[in-house]
Amino acid sequence: MASPAQRRPIAAVTGACRGIGWGIARALAASGYDLVLLDNADREQAQSAIAHLQAAGARAIFIGFDLAHVDGHEALADEIASAYICTYESGPVSSGPT
Repeated sequence: MASPAQRRPIAAVTGACRGIGWGIARALAASGYDLVLLDNADREQAQSAIAHLQAAGARAIFIGFDLAHVDGHEALADEIASAYICTYESGPVSSGPT
């Protein structure tokens, strides 16, 4: 597991596989961020985006989601948190100071 000094910050980017969102995702990757790509893109677009970001040294995952639909936002937040915890944490997780 990476030491805390080696961990990269994480950013979730909506519309991340095209247009402005894609530009933001590339800029964040170049600035040292790992990414959660949120988009309703097709599988080919998502795989292409992930490959490009990984080639730039970033870790990236894709979560297919259409933010126009109100239902599911809580599940989306849970999925992002789960991906973050599985990727970056090996110990207990606290929701705040104890």
